[in-house]
Amino acid sequence: RRAVDCQVLVGSGVTGENLGKYQPWCDAIIVGSSLKEGGVWSKPLDTERVAAFIEASRALEARLTRC
Repeated sequence: RRAVDCQVLVGSGVTGENLGKYQPWCDAIIVGSSLKEGGVWSKPLDTERVAAFIEASRALEARLTRC
């Protein structure tokens, strides 16, 4: 982020499992097909994937606020 003078967004490949890997390097994350049934963009949202992503996001936030 120090190399550019604008916000950095990650828009591909982010899942609940690898969220922590991307977070230190960006200001925002765009999440799409990883929350869909089977990870397929044209399918409906998968509520279990959504819940797992939210849980991972909250856990990451909790770790970061403790620092």
